[in-house]
Amino acid sequence: ESGHIHRNSTAMCCHAPLLAALRRPRGWAQLAPRRGAATLQGQDLAEQFVVYAPPAALGVMDPGAVRPLGRLEQRGVVHREGLWHRAIHLWVVLGDGRVLLQQRSSYKDTNPGRWDVSVAGHVSGHSTPERTAREEAQEEIGLSLAPAEVQRLFTIARSETGETSHGAFECNEILEVYRARCSARVEDLKADPSEVSALAAVERAQLLARITQPDFVAIEEAYLEALRPWFEG
Repeated sequence: ESGHIHRNSTAMCCHAPLLAALRRPRGWAQLAPRRGAATLQGQDLAEQFVVYAPPAALGVMDPGAVRPLGRLEQRGVVHREGLWHRAIHLWVVLGDGRVLLQQRSSYKDTNPGRWDVSVAGHVSGHSTPERTAREEAQEEIGLSLAPAEVQRLFTIARSETGETSHGAFECNEILEVYRARCSARVEDLKADPSEVSALAAVERAQLLARITQPDFVAIEEAYLEALRPWFEG
């Protein structure tokens, strides 16, 4: 088998040996940055998020238990102070049945350069998770989805700490997880390099093994168990 590399700037394809199934799965696509991408900051630290009450416990939760506190805070404050906020994950199943993955841009204020779910984003202002999932798919990878194409899987409360060039962060999220099916191929998608460095696709049966690798954003056991029925078998 060979890896398929696609570069936006030239639309040129070439083939090279697959170095490692987990690091560069079949369908791996490296995206060349747009002109001027080096000047992009990738994150607006002044973006406003609704702040939520801490959940009773980490792990899968009832979406009806999500409770806003009636105030907005900036992204930088939210991640610096560990305030609870909402976010989305969207797992995209491509036309050939494989699952899309993205490598996060080096400009990200959390987990820069790591591999991640197909589409990820925070719910800004008074938007909804469902709308955010579709908007982020369009913005990050150029994929347009109708509301009926996006299926909610589960809600999970999760917490993560770390440090980047933006400083230390504590990311406490109430995360809505979705799945979408589309007819697109990896090479049809157009990633925004301020958000995404590269795209890859893995067979559905390989997904859970792939996302537990050390170059992937850390995913806790409760998330994996909730995801498993949707992508195994």
